Amino acid sequence: MTIVLMGCNGSRDRIDQAVGVYMTGNPRDGYEILADPGAKDLRAETRNRLLWLMEEGTMGQDADQFEGSWKALTDASQLADRFDLQWKDRGLDEELGSIAINDYVRTFRGTYADRIAIENARVLTALGRGDAYGAALAAKRAVERQRDTEIEEAKRIKKVNDEITKRGGDKTVKEILGRNGIDLMQGYAAYLNPLASWLSAMVQCSTGDGNDRQRGETDLRKA
Repeated sequence: MTIVLMGCNGSRDRIDQAVGVYMTGNPRDGYEILADPGAKDLRAETRNRLLWLMEEGTMGQDADQFEGSWKALTDASQLADRFDLQWKDRGLDEELGSIAINDYVRTFRGTYADRIAIENARVLTALGRGDAYGAALAAKRAVERQRDTEIEEAKRIKKVNDEITKRGGDKTVKEILGRNGIDLMQGYAAYLNPLASWLSAMVQCSTGDGNDRQRGETDLRKA
């Protein structure tokens, strides 16, 4: 099908159009908008590149374009690593721009949940392309992402609890938060993804390796 692109002046416009087409039940057409070789420059634009790759990979998977989906999702996984290591902090100009103009001027870096979801999608795409080894690696990567999240969230919870202690004590502040439906100890819930543990369990238990099976059984219990 020939797709007419209208009003796509930037990478975010292109992504939004592809998502709009995808949401009408046409994953292949949405995928082709993002995978189009003519969109190479837009695709490489740093600000929205991670979002572009995530959407391209997801749409490609749903359109049975497993090779293209695998490439896009693997690029997304590597870019997420770069954001974690090199570009974790936003600059002041970027923050001020997002306030003065709109949130689109802020570089999309994704969340812990996004990073886990990328690896989950890589597992499924690898299986779709018949790559059991790639699926196993992606499953292990998803579990590593989960562990990273637990460590970072534990630090965050400790920091908040330390602040509570400074502000007059544990009980009083937690009671106030509780009346507003806030439970600080539920900090993991927004990030941990049972699908990641389940996929890892299925893949690890199917390799025939005893060590993999032990890891798989552990992940299944977590799921």
